[in-house]
Amino acid sequence: MADHAVEIQTQYLAYLGRPADAPGLAFWSAALDRGTPLTVLGQALAASAEYQFAQRYHSNAQVISSFYSNLFGAPGDAAGNAYWAAAVQQQVLKMEQLPAMLAAAAQGADLANFNARLGVSLAIEAHLDTATEMRAYGGKFANDLAHDYLAPVHTGVTCTAAIAPAALDALAEQIVLGPAPVPDAIRLVASHRLDVQQLYVGYLGRPADPQGLEYFGHALDANSVTMPQLVGMFGASAEFQALNGQGGSLAVIAGAYARLFSHAPDASGLLLWNGLVESGRLGVGTVVAAIASGAQGADKLVLDAKDNVAAAIDAALDTTAEILSYTGSSANALVSNYLAQVRDADSYAAAMAPAAINGLVLQLGDGPPVIVHGAPEPVALVGQAEWQA
Repeated sequence: MADHAVEIQTQYLAYLGRPADAPGLAFWSAALDRGTPLTVLGQALAASAEYQFAQRYHSNAQVISSFYSNLFGAPGDAAGNAYWAAAVQQQVLKMEQLPAMLAAAAQGADLANFNARLGVSLAIEAHLDTATEMRAYGGKFANDLAHDYLAPVHTGVTCTAAIAPAALDALAEQIVLGPAPVPDAIRLVASHRLDVQQLYVGYLGRPADPQGLEYFGHALDANSVTMPQLVGMFGASAEFQALNGQGGSLAVIAGAYARLFSHAPDASGLLLWNGLVESGRLGVGTVVAAIASGAQGADKLVLDAKDNVAAAIDAALDTTAEILSYTGSSANALVSNYLAQVRDADSYAAAMAPAAINGLVLQLGDGPPVIVHGAPEPVALVGQAEWQA
């Protein structure tokens, strides 16, 4: 059996910027022993949700630049990126062939940096040698930790520090511990707020206003409304109806994909969901929630990103004046347009930047709040008045 660790780790480094996990290393080692081309591994990594979320909308030149950054610690020069991008575009070579070619051609500082990053990747994988550690290094939190641990490694000095047993022990401990635990009561309340936030994003294409988030979150906490009832209320709201006009179920489904995932539905998905509506198994008002709950892969990552941005906007509205500024159709449209830009890792990072969110809050404050009978307008936007009746 040949040792394929270096070539497999090179692919993981190039595509994901992190070391391979032990099960992945074992699986692909066995596959390569059976004669599977290394390019198949590249294709599999390129199709993964982890990679798609980061690179889905990037050009060939941007992908190649990321290969350079992940392998050598710095993006390639513009001329080199353009050369390789043209070769891929003209089908002289395939993108999945490139990581191995770049690594093999590395010289000077690039070669030294690649060897340092490869050495740390091999050390991390070897250090995670218990069943508990291997299982823990299988989720986004652990993957991100390993990615961030590897990111500053560029030279022999940083490599020596990164492979020190104490440093590797600390990384393994963090991976096993996972994110900080949340008390059950807080987790339940937080999950209700997330449910409400996702309804606003999917049905209305915007973050929840602070009052609506608190009102409906509290209603779920107190069991005074169920989630199916709340879904029905959003589906029957005037704001949702206005967004979809008279287009029928096809327009509702297309709008849901745009708001949730920032892209149009594929033909098979459109036919599937429309068939469920036409058969009566789903209603026009409930199909949006069903589409959101069925999100997978890159779509799930985009939806999670939108939910996070929506929550960040809601948290930034932390004064009475700011809360009241998020009222009316103009404010809704402004915030909806901000959220609609989130479609990949770069746009997510840009939308989450504190300066960008603060700028949005300032824009909201430029117009006076719309007051109806002494109460902010969002109170009745999604059927609250109907529910109270």
